[in-house]
Amino acid sequence: MIISTHNLRAGIGWWLENTKWTSEFVNDEYHEIYAARKSGINADWWKVTVKRLWDWRAIRARKPPNTQEEITRIGFGFLDAVDVQYRRIRDQSSGEPSVEELSWEDVAPLYGLGLEMKCGSQVFACKMCHFLLPNLFLVVDNWATGVGVKDYEFCWRGMKEEWARLPAKGDARRELQTAIKSQMPLHPLYPFETKIMELSLIGYYWKSAAKAEDEAGKPEVIVRVGAEGGDVTVVGIEVEGVWRFQLQVNESSREFLDEDDAVGQPKETQNSPWVHSWPAVLALLDKYSWVQLCPLAVHPQFRRPVWHEVNRRLKGYPQSVTSDELDRGQWLELVKRRIEDWRQLCGTEG
Repeated sequence: MIISTHNLRAGIGWWLENTKWTSEFVNDEYHEIYAARKSGINADWWKVTVKRLWDWRAIRARKPPNTQEEITRIGFGFLDAVDVQYRRIRDQSSGEPSVEELSWEDVAPLYGLGLEMKCGSQVFACKMCHFLLPNLFLVVDNWATGVGVKDYEFCWRGMKEEWARLPAKGDARRELQTAIKSQMPLHPLYPFETKIMELSLIGYYWKSAAKAEDEAGKPEVIVRVGAEGGDVTVVGIEVEGVWRFQLQVNESSREFLDEDDAVGQPKETQNSPWVHSWPAVLALLDKYSWVQLCPLAVHPQFRRPVWHEVNRRLKGYPQSVTSDELDRGQWLELVKRRIEDWRQLCGTEG
């Protein structure tokens, strides 16, 4: 079980110790979120919501739309559809819509509108929906909860099922309520269920890092690439033939990370939760322009899969300029040089 008082406590502790997020656990903002919704799903609501999405790092990224102006403009075209789905969900609910009451099939159309607004970004979609219906959509991101870009539906369904099976719901609510330190009264619609889910996910994923570090075996470098003044490294631990992986990035490499992925991370260190599959490793690396960076090391056991992914990514890059500092010829030369660097390090003939 991911949802448990043990994981909840771990998530609360991690939230307070490793982020700049407040100890009122968003209670003050829920007063603002519900107040903004009272006047309806209209242009005023959307402008306030876009500002909040920006503050919660759900808009900033390398690829557009990545400004408040762009998202505001795009969102105006979706407002009528969002309002229709919001009203449909409200009509299906006996009170404030909650994850306990509705199914994924009930909420998927609204979530899908969020995905359409920003090129399939699950971080944007879940946060936008959370600001509209806090008790129905839990918040996830790539760093704190470790939920990947395409995993929100799976996560939502799983958390709903776990909550239904949790015998100590009252204990979990009391645990979180005790932790909330706010100058404002607790909002009567504070989303205990979805916030407990979020914090339990945080505790679960980050405990796995501590567990892996305690196991026998020294971490080995799987892939290391160099950035100016720093590096991005995947390390692994093999236990009884099973690998666990962690991404480690130092402060000087933050420029290669989308801002929505970097939110809240301590500047002096950036270690991901431990993951257990090669696709999960690639999902972590792909937050960075890793194939464009200088390759420094590849573990012998991983030369073939690394070469496959590098070759596929670099040869699949659009033949266009990706930097204001590079003209077309320079860009193509960089791609050619990087392919050769990786080829030599991976020990392949091509």
